[in-house]
Amino acid sequence: MKTIRDPVHGDIELSEVERAVVDSEEMQRLRRVKQLSFCSLVYPGANHTRFEHSLGTMHMAGRMAGKLGIEAEPLRLAGLVHDIGHFPFSHSLEGAFGVNHEDNLSIVLKGPVGDALQDGGFDPKRILRLAHGEGEGKIISSQIDADRIDYLLRDSHYTGVAYGVIDVDRILNVIGFDGKEIYFNKKGIIALEALLIGRNQMYEAVYFHHAVRVADAMLQEAARQVRDKIKITELLKMGDEEFKVFARAQSPVAKELLDLLDKRRLYKVACMYSAKAECSTSELAKKAGLKPWQVLVNTVAFNRFAFSIMVRDETGLKRITEVSKTAKSLEEEIHRMEESLVCVPEECKEKVSRLCKEL
Repeated sequence: MKTIRDPVHGDIELSEVERAVVDSEEMQRLRRVKQLSFCSLVYPGANHTRFEHSLGTMHMAGRMAGKLGIEAEPLRLAGLVHDIGHFPFSHSLEGAFGVNHEDNLSIVLKGPVGDALQDGGFDPKRILRLAHGEGEGKIISSQIDADRIDYLLRDSHYTGVAYGVIDVDRILNVIGFDGKEIYFNKKGIIALEALLIGRNQMYEAVYFHHAVRVADAMLQEAARQVRDKIKITELLKMGDEEFKVFARAQSPVAKELLDLLDKRRLYKVACMYSAKAECSTSELAKKAGLKPWQVLVNTVAFNRFAFSIMVRDETGLKRITEVSKTAKSLEEEIHRMEESLVCVPEECKEKVSRLCKEL
């Protein structure tokens, strides 16, 4: 039994099969992939990686399974590998390449990681289904799950903000599973509301901070400049810095944008508009006399988001918004964060801002 010391959860023990997965090249690559991409440009402590988050998700999945009386090891393994399909810079490159890390997981599990699982007596296809949230896999992937609990705790810890602090013990004391759905007893509603409040605050203060979104727009444009020059399987072998080296060598535009990011010379927000509205960046760039990569848009949209968290009261299971005014308000509040930012070089901000008003 191997023990790893984690700053969020304390000691995390690894079984033999878990250790074999952790020691694989595919898992070790996650040490080179930052959890929050360029968020460290705003919160300097946010240099943690997908590797420790994966360990934390595994640990939380085991705790949740234990509370529910479900076999823990398959869920721990699903939690361990759930992010192994991430590209460099985590979610930031998914839009540029049109593939998400959930799809990539099936690719990775066909290699040495899948072999390690099989050697330990576990079916990689079952682990994949659990990681995707099927059946009891909702412990790994749902609106209150091991993944979410760990990243809120961990991101809060490393950014230094207090919004992601969660009463994990209380939440685990009221969790239930009816064979199809994860649910929570109503007596724990305050802890659930606190988690949702913290999540909304983390979105607003950290994940959707304007400077973070500007950096993300610049990074995505750098990725678009080179996306036809690299295969998905090659990306899945890279860490953040390796991708930057590759992109700089392939495209002068990507090099320019990545150099600006490394120097923290971020584009500025020229204007904001509704996420539902249309904006022709090519037309805006033409009118402003700028290159296409000098007018970038970052959009936050939740696409009809609604809380699907189930709460059990004396009459049965209900959506949390039916029993909590706070949750209902938070559900509505999420949509108020939907907006698009037009990002341009600092020296062009005033000019583009005026053009935005005209258009």
